[in-house]
Amino acid sequence: MAWPTLLVEVDFAHGPLTALASNTWTDITSYVQAFTTRRGRSNTLGRMEAGTATVVLDNSDRRFDPTYASSPYYPNVVPMKKIRISATYSAVTYRLFTGFIESWPPDWPGGLDVYTTIGCVDAFKYFALKKLNGAYANEFVGDSINTWLTNMGWPVADRAVYSSQSQIQSGTFVNTPALTHFQNAMDVESGLFYMDGSGRAIGENRQYRLTNSRTSQATFDDSAGAALPWLRVTSSYDDQQIWNEARITRTGGVEQVATDTVSQAAYFTRTLAKTLPMLSDGDALGLAQWLVGLYALPIFQFTSITLDGLMDDALWPHILGRVISERITVTQRPPPIGTAITQDCYIEAVSFDVGQDHWLVTFGLSSAAALAGSSFWILQDSVYGVLDSTTKLAY
Repeated sequence: MAWPTLLVEVDFAHGPLTALASNTWTDITSYVQAFTTRRGRSNTLGRMEAGTATVVLDNSDRRFDPTYASSPYYPNVVPMKKIRISATYSAVTYRLFTGFIESWPPDWPGGLDVYTTIGCVDAFKYFALKKLNGAYANEFVGDSINTWLTNMGWPVADRAVYSSQSQIQSGTFVNTPALTHFQNAMDVESGLFYMDGSGRAIGENRQYRLTNSRTSQATFDDSAGAALPWLRVTSSYDDQQIWNEARITRTGGVEQVATDTVSQAAYFTRTLAKTLPMLSDGDALGLAQWLVGLYALPIFQFTSITLDGLMDDALWPHILGRVISERITVTQRPPPIGTAITQDCYIEAVSFDVGQDHWLVTFGLSSAAALAGSSFWILQDSVYGVLDSTTKLAY
């Protein structure tokens, strides 16, 4: 049973806005006792949250003590140094987390061992701290995000923002957190903005999953002898994400309403209301109709899956390499009958828990059924733009 080769690095030499290509990395892996990471969101209507990590370090020689002048890293054991966690398996290197160290707290449990558990956060920290000021024009969402990333000094090479379909209306920033603008803009697009494991800012447009995640990347199964076994799964079938009335208002515009009366009769009226800086009332109506079309009915879905690298070496490329918005397939056979439930799912969150005797990953999931490709029509798409082959116009 072969484990990946872990690599944990810190750039003690440079400031936090140094481009990834220019970082000078110091290997601290030999001092790592354990680490955890998490990035993503809890459900499909939520915004992406800041990615976080904790790393437990052996600090018996005080090299990670900011007060110790004899540390080889002194005087650079300070907050906001960039950190990167990677793993290599079968000659492929995967970036699991890239962010910034928030704290270096020493700990002396029982006066015997000396550890420090450093807390880390991704670039959402910077985007939340950075305040924007000045006027901005009508722009497509992706263009607006790129414009302000550039104005903030965020390297072009450290982002991947896809072209969008919606425009954000003009306005003026007054000490507006950059993260607020990026998230509001992506709400207009009904897309996603987040940081990936390599430290890049990612902006997915609203059709990204329809056009870029058409194929399941792996099937995870609980049957005996399955090629890709899972350790545990969770699932849900409830009313938490039923929305059969959407009221979307363009800032300064007229409220646009979409409803599903059949759903309302069965599950009560459940209203989702948003005010967004959209360009037109037509865009607001389109978004309202899209949301009701997706969320008017309850749906069974797998909500998480945990994989354990100790179960099968074939799991490692998936434990390390599967990312947010990719599609996977999950199969479970509930006892005692054992009839299989199989569902395609999108990855909404990725969490690692790694120690001396375990290496686990948990993927937060949502059902891909609502975005089944055969249900939507997308103009000029080679698969979903075929005349007379689909039933609903994608937003």
